[in-house]
Amino acid sequence: MISIWLLQFEIWIIIGIIFILLELTDGSAIFFLPLGIGSLILSFYMYLCNVGIVHHKIIVDTWYVALVIWAVLSLITSLTISLLRRKYLNHNPDINDY
Repeated sequence: MISIWLLQFEIWIIIGIIFILLELTDGSAIFFLPLGIGSLILSFYMYLCNVGIVHHKIIVDTWYVALVIWAVLSLITSLTISLLRRKYLNHNPDINDY
């Protein structure tokens, strides 16, 4: 049952939108935003798998592989956001920092 749902790219789009909407309530950009962006990237990859653009040897065919790819994509997105945030904050100091 779970394998049917987690291998559909539409479900990953819905999950991504939900996490990005949750980010609007949190605002930290460290937890929900990377999960949302990771799921949107995974949904694009799943779409490419369904259309047949991706080679048959690297097609995701089990739900747990999809979850591992989602976790890795979310981790990479989180690290990228934190590095960009650190770089941006170093060049533009806040007026409230004394």
